[in-house]
This record gives sequence, C-alpha cells and structure tokens, in this order.
Amino acid sequence: MAFVMAMSLFLSPILSTAQSVLTLPKPGTLVSETQAFVPALINGIRLDPADPLKLRFMIDAGQDDKDQASLRHNVDRQVKYFLAALTIPEKDMWVNLSPYESDRVVTDALGQTELGRDMLAQDYILKQVSASVIYPENGLGKEFWQKLYAETRARYGNVEIPMDIFNKVWIMPAKAVVFENGLAAYVTQAKLKVMLDSDHMAINGDIKAQDVAKDIAREIILPALEKEVNEGARFSRVRQIFHAMILSKWYRQKIHGLTRVYLDQKKTAGVDIADKQESARIYELYVGAYKKGVFDFIKEDRDVVSGEVVAHKYFSGGLDDFAMVKDAGVFHVTHDDRDLAMANLSGDVYTADVMLEGIDNASVAEVDYPGHTFLWNVREDGLRFDEITTEMLEQKKKDGFAVLWMQGIWEESPFSKAFNQYWEPARSASMYAIYDYKVREDYGGEKAFRDLVARARSVGLRINVDVVPNHMAADSKWAMETPEIFVNAPEGVDPNSVYTLNDYMADPDFPRKAEAVAKGTYQFTGEDNEYARRYKGVFFKIMTNKGMKLLAHGRETPDANVTAWQDTVQIDWSNPKAQERMLQVLEYVADLTGQGGARLDMTHLTMKDIFNRIWPTTMGSTGRMTGEFWESASAYLKSRYPLVRLMAETYWEKEEPLQKLGIDYTYNKYFFEYFVEFKVSSKDVMDFLVNRQRISLDYLSRAVNFLENHDDPRTVRVAAMMPRDRLLAAITMLTTVPGKVLIHNGQMEGRTQDKPNAIWVTQDKKSETYDQELFDFYSRMLSLTDSPLFRKGEVNAVVAPYDLPEGVFAFQRKYTDEGGREQYALVVVNYSGEEKWFSSGNMDLSRWGIQPGEESKFTFKDLLGADDRQTQGSMEMSLKPWEYHVWALSKKTATTDAAALPTGGIDATVLNIEKTGMSSVGTSQVRAADLNLTSAFQGFRPVIGAITSGLSVDQFLLISRHQVP
Repeated sequence: MAFVMAMSLFLSPILSTAQSVLTLPKPGTLVSETQAFVPALINGIRLDPADPLKLRFMIDAGQDDKDQASLRHNVDRQVKYFLAALTIPEKDMWVNLSPYESDRVVTDALGQTELGRDMLAQDYILKQVSASVIYPENGLGKEFWQKLYAETRARYGNVEIPMDIFNKVWIMPAKAVVFENGLAAYVTQAKLKVMLDSDHMAINGDIKAQDVAKDIAREIILPALEKEVNEGARFSRVRQIFHAMILSKWYRQKIHGLTRVYLDQKKTAGVDIADKQESARIYELYVGAYKKGVFDFIKEDRDVVSGEVVAHKYFSGGLDDFAMVKDAGVFHVTHDDRDLAMANLSGDVYTADVMLEGIDNASVAEVDYPGHTFLWNVREDGLRFDEITTEMLEQKKKDGFAVLWMQGIWEESPFSKAFNQYWEPARSASMYAIYDYKVREDYGGEKAFRDLVARARSVGLRINVDVVPNHMAADSKWAMETPEIFVNAPEGVDPNSVYTLNDYMADPDFPRKAEAVAKGTYQFTGEDNEYARRYKGVFFKIMTNKGMKLLAHGRETPDANVTAWQDTVQIDWSNPKAQERMLQVLEYVADLTGQGGARLDMTHLTMKDIFNRIWPTTMGSTGRMTGEFWESASAYLKSRYPLVRLMAETYWEKEEPLQKLGIDYTYNKYFFEYFVEFKVSSKDVMDFLVNRQRISLDYLSRAVNFLENHDDPRTVRVAAMMPRDRLLAAITMLTTVPGKVLIHNGQMEGRTQDKPNAIWVTQDKKSETYDQELFDFYSRMLSLTDSPLFRKGEVNAVVAPYDLPEGVFAFQRKYTDEGGREQYALVVVNYSGEEKWFSSGNMDLSRWGIQPGEESKFTFKDLLGADDRQTQGSMEMSLKPWEYHVWALSKKTATTDAAALPTGGIDATVLNIEKTGMSSVGTSQVRAADLNLTSAFQGFRPVIGAITSGLSVDQFLLISRHQVP
C-alpha cells in the first residue's frame, strides 16, 4: 500500500559539462534548447538487512559513455549528491541568485559542496535559458510576443507592456515514486515541473499585462521549459540531483543511527569543493548577466491593427530567486510498481557497492540500539493525529526518546465501552478489546496517522502500535464474520447455561459482584454457584453472521477461580486460519508504521505450551499448537520489513524464550516488582544483573524496563506512590541498567491523578500536578544514558552481589566499540530509607582499563553533579537514604563537550569497474561490500567498490527477499 510523506526539495539545473565558472555562458549569451538525453542515473539503493549502513546503488547508464573513467566519475559525483543531501538539513537546501540579496545566495554548508555549487551553476543556466526562450526573433519567443500583444490589445486596448515581464520561473518536484521491497528501493517515477512565480511576475509592470503574460507563458513557454528540464541534455544533472535526493529521502525514513553525528549535521568534508570561492564567482557572473541582460535591443514592429511602425524595447535580465518547495503529495513509496520499474530501464544497468570508512564514533554503528520508548495514550490526551504537531514530535526526540508507542489508535468495541461504564461511568472501552484493526476515524483515520508516522520518521522517531494476539473484543467484527477462528465451546455445553453479552448487565447486582471479583474479595459460596457458572464461566452466547455460537472469553490462566476478560473473545491459536489472520495484521502494522513496529499484548499466552495448557481440546480448541507462531512470523515479517521491531509484553519467565523466537524486546517486570513493589531482594536484583549464567547480556540489552504499568491496578502513578528521593533513586536505576526504558505519558511530569491503564478516561487536567524538577531529572537521565554504554554495554559486579548491604546496588558498565576503545561507568545507589556503608574493597583497576602507575591520569567524574572520585585501589563512602551516583571514568584532560568533536564528513571514491554481460550475471554473483567501522566520530569515507553491469531491477530487488522456512 502506498503512503505519502513530505518532501522538501529546492532544485536548479546543472551543467552537463565540467564544473567550472569558465564553462558557464557569458553574460549576454543566448542559450538554445538541447536534444533529448538520458544521463547515467542512480535509480536504486539497497541496504544490507544485517547492517543498513552497507549501501549498494543501482545505476542505469542511459546514454552516457560506459568507459571506466566516465562511469567512475558519474557514480562518484551522484553518491556525493546523495550524501550531501543527508548531511545538509532540508531547510537549508536552497540557492538564491538575486541582484538585491548578495548576502543570501546559498547557506554556508551547502555552498561548500559539489551539490550546492552545481545548484547555483544551474540556477544561472535556468535564468539564461528562460530568457533566451522568449527572445522575440526565435520561434517560441516570436509566438509568445505576438500573442501577448494581440491578447492585451483585445482585452484592454493599447497597453504599454514592460519587456521584463517574464523574469521569474522555478523548478519543483512534480512526482517521485519509489518501489520498495524490504531494504531495496528503486525510483520508478521522477518528474519535475516548471512554474511561474506569480508573486514576483514583473517588477513595476502593468498588472493587466502580467495576467495576460502569465496565461500565455503557461500555454507556450512553460511546456517547452518543462520538456527541456525533464529530457534535455543541458539539464541532465538536475535529474541526477533529483534522483539522489529521492533516494536520500527514502534512506532517511529507514536509518536513524546517524542522526546525532551525521544526518543534518552539516559535516561536508568529502563532498565539498576544493575552491570555496566558486559559489561567490557564480554569483558575480550572474550579477553581470543580470545587468547586461541576455538581450537588450530596440526593434521596430508594425502594429497589426493600425499598420503603424512602433518602436519596442526588448529586455531580459534573469530571475530573482527560487523558493523552498514543501509538497506532501510529491513523495510516494509503493510496493506495486515492479512492472513500471522494469519498463523505465533505458541503458545498461550497473551496481556500485559503497563502503563507509573513517567513522570514529561507535554510536554511528549502532543503527538500532534500543533507545527509550514513550507511551503516548492518545485517548488520555484527547489529541487527533493531526493535532500532534511536528514540534511536539521534535520535543519528544529532545526529551531522549527514540520510539513512540501510540496507544488506543484502533476502533473501540461498543460492548466493551458499555460493559466498563456499567462498572464505573468514568471508564471507556478497553484499548485491548479491539473491535477491528482499523485506525479510528474520530482521531483522523489512516491518512492522518500515516502522515504522523512520516513526520515522526523525519525527526528520527519510530512509531509503535498495539497488536493484541490473544483475543479480540467479544463483539468484534472478527467474531461476527469468522467465529471459527476463536475458541468455540466443545460439544455438551448447554447453551442455556451461558449468558449473552447483554445478560452481563441485566443483573442489577452485577456491578457489586464484578467489582468484588476484580478486587479478589468475592467469595464463591454454594448459593452463588449460578453466578460462578455464568460470570466466572468461560463461554458466552453470541449471534454471528454464521449463526448462534458459543465462544470463549479470553483468559490468562486455566484456574477456574480467576475471572476471564468478559469483554473479549479468545483466539484459537491451534487454528492455522487464526495464525494466518494475525500475520496479516502484523504485515499491515509494519506497513502502517513505516517499519516502526508493534507492542504485542500478553504474548506469552500465544506460546504453544501455555496455550495448550489453558485451552485443551476439552475446552474448545480445535487441536493443539505444534509449532511456535512467533518463530516463523517474525522471520517472515522481517524478510519483507527488515527494520520492523516487535516488543512483547510477557511474563511467566517467557522473556528470553520469546527473544530467541525472534521478538526484539520483551518486558522485564523483575525491576518493577522490586523498585515499586519490593517483592524481591536487592541481592536478587544484583545477581540478576551480573550473573551471566543466569541471564545473558543479550537478553538484558533487549529488556524493557518500567516503573509504571498501565495494566497493573496496583499502581496509579509512581509520583503519587513514592517520596521524591526514593523516586529519583528508582529513576537512576531504571536508566542505567541495560535495555529499553519505557515511560508513560504524564510520568515525567509527575502526574498523580490520571490512571495509566487501558480503560480509564482523561481526568480534569486542572486537578493534575506538573513537577518541573522531576521532569528535568527524567530528561537529564534519559539523555545521559542514551548511548551504547548504558543501553547494551556489559554490566559487571564491583562487589559480589551478596556482599552488598541490602538495598545497595553497585555495578560497572563497560562498552567496547568496534575500534577497540573502551568506555566505563560506575553506578552506586542506596535504594533504602536507611544510611548504608559502601566499600568496594580492593578494586582491580585493570578491569577499568587503567594500567599500573596511571591512576593519577584518570578520575571518576560524577555525571549528576556530585563529588568526583579519584581512581584508587578502593572506594569507601557512607550513603544517605536513597542516595545515588553515576560516575564516568575519564582522563583528567579529556573533554566531554560534544562541540569539540572533529567535524568530519564523507569522501566517495570509485575503486574499480567490472563489466560483464547480462547473460552471465546472476543474483549469486552480486556481492555486498564490507563496512569498516571504528570509534570517535571524525567522518565517513564511502568507498565505491566493484561496479557490475547486467543486473536487472528484479535481480537487484531480489537480493532483499528471503523465504520463510
């Protein structure tokens, strides 16, 4: 399914000859139209599923020379366009040749690049071409002026026409379509259009004459210019730039690991020009052309009506400026244009492998390390998708988040709403009793949601949404249309022994009993057998499109004393049709979220051992699950959407098994149970963190840690439950242990009233609290720990876990990047209301990368502003109640100022060219270049490897396609 994303481009055509100010037409030179020409174009890009920084470009050679030197030069230049379009912010992609604005010609960063220099050069050419086209002695110009005089006389009488009337045009994208297959994309359409600038048509000219001139220009002049731009040899490079920008736009949607160090960072080394004054000289040349004019002469014309000879002065002096084009309808991604992609090939096809070199910051390599997740309950905030502004999204990024989990986007169940409001009027339908996987229209519908996804991706945020694999709403569209994919009552169940959905609310005593059941205080005595059989019963009666059915409510245990979820219906996971239906939902979600992902509700209930235990055939399942759905489903899903990520809510020690089945992240309630509920000891938590025989580091780095859980009625808001000092200590632990951090909306602000659960409706915000100090602490901790060191680095014991006082945590964080450089941090927290003594005993400094005799060169710098600590053989200190520290090991002379990092950039080089016949090249012969990554950022050096001809679009895209076993 195609979806629309905003595209911001600012284009001007580029010379097809060598780039030099000397090759530009001299002022006063008429520039003629050129023959149609198809240049070598970068038409496709493929990312390696294992590492999206490995790039393979597809080049349609068109009519360009195919010798090694020419092709190498062409590919090198276009890759630099692509890379420059990544590092220059889109808002800075403009040039402005105006005689009145010498201080606003081009932004500093863009002006230093080949891309900016070439844009300016073609802006100059565009002005010369547009002026030349209306030269009154040529075909189109003669036709234009004759018709202008005739139309003006006919409409307004004898009007004096200013001869500089046609002095402003621009080029803008008309349509860009990318055919996408997994991590491969191919440009199927790239159309430019030429427009008049209606706001600046003629300086000091006659308005009536301007209106006529615009109409005639659109009829006669613009079609010729548009054809020249889209087909002519003179504008070959504008089309090359357009293709490079289209693919860079697609790349931006996929990759966010470069955001902090390269994307939009203006790091132009490697794509810059040696002569930094070329842009200024182009401007000087333009001013000369503007003053002199392409043509400036007086001609005697004979008036067609009076027959008199009239002297007309003809002048053309160029154009004033371009405008930034923002058109959400320009850029489309589709999965249905394969035939068009094949039809668009016009020459031999080559592939070029690009290898990035010289990256010195390990965070660049961490394309997908688990950033923080923010749960945004759209129902709680009452926001439509189009009311979530780009500024709000940018703020969430600044607050330290990488993922937005948008809760409550699906159509809600009428029965669930009535059912819950029967309990308590302030409730609404459960967001986990889904009526249908259709985006809610009252929040803007699918179109508005896809636009939200596109805007989120543009600022570096993923979007996740809920998928509930275990059940649907009891009155769901699915239950009506396909009751066979749910658990049906086995033979022998008396239809009269179960209620219909309406029966649940017919009993006047239902609210009292239901509330007592929910609180666990209702006792099922003999006189209540009827209630136990019906309200606590598994099945309910419902009229579907296929007749009356007895279906099962969803439940999480075979224990008959635990209430089923009465507003849900249980999916039969032993039924292959049910699994197929859920896989379709996952594919839809992957597409809807732009390869963001899904948060999977109660995932462990859909594993075969648990499902078979809860739902044996005697309870209505059609059979037994024989395989794990998530193993095949995740493999298939990522073959089509390699960047999609699945986060599972799961319990019962199924976290690590689900990760092994392909789930990317799993809930870790272990920390919640300690820091919020004190269910386990601190010694157990420490053992959990550092005992690799018990828990793998890979598991920890893919865990989702949280202090609030919307599905847990025992927590209202942590800010209401915990004293301030205890809460800050808990936040310190939450953010410094490995894994993902999950934050609910309102949690950072210290809300104390709103209930973060699935059925509660927004309360009056006037009664809410807003704690700026708490918000600032959250923001600081999320920002400090948003790095591979804290999210996936090693966690090691400083003191044996069972030697620490109860309530005291002390552990080392260590991360080694691919360049072998090591980063260290020390976390010490007293999570108790009593003063405790901490002693590290003998600290082996070699475990901190410190060689004997070098202790004085290092210090433990407290990232939270407390006292720094010297690196010695031991650390001893008294810890006040709830005291916390995060120390980073650093050299005393080292700087932590991000602005002090070297600037760096990209340098693209073609290594070699290999030409083979089409018939002898198959998919297996196409290799991917390796990507060399090192540590502290200094810049990229993409090396373009073997360029191989003979690869079709089908073969190019096939590289990203995998079959599911």
